[in-house]
Amino acid sequence: MAEQYLIDTNVIIDYLSGKYENTVLGWLDIQFERGVNISVINRIEALAFQFTDSEEHRLMHEFIAGSVVLPLNEHVADQTIRIRLANKVKLPDAIIAATALVFNMTLLPRNTSDFNKILDLKVLNPATIHSQS
Repeated sequence: MAEQYLIDTNVIIDYLSGKYENTVLGWLDIQFERGVNISVINRIEALAFQFTDSEEHRLMHEFIAGSVVLPLNEHVADQTIRIRLANKVKLPDAIIAATALVFNMTLLPRNTSDFNKILDLKVLNPATIHSQS
């Protein structure tokens, strides 16, 4: 089975804005064709983002509508508590990390330093991808 990824909000914004080089965009396209997974926190952050124009806002709505939004359930809440007790991590980041851990996914954030200290969390910054598939 292919690796499953949880997409962080900044990666979604950068992807839709075309900020990645072609190799990264191609890799993300392949991953997104397999399915897009986000946490409920990513959904909230993405849809509350202040876009400069209505086209960007529409693209974000379409992207989120086509995504699997993973819930904040008891397992995620318990894992979030463990993360917050062990690390100085902002609550939204702790929920996102906990979601990735509970659903056994690799997290794709832009800023890996927000998540690197979380034990057992697999993290990959898409911008560091060169020619993987």
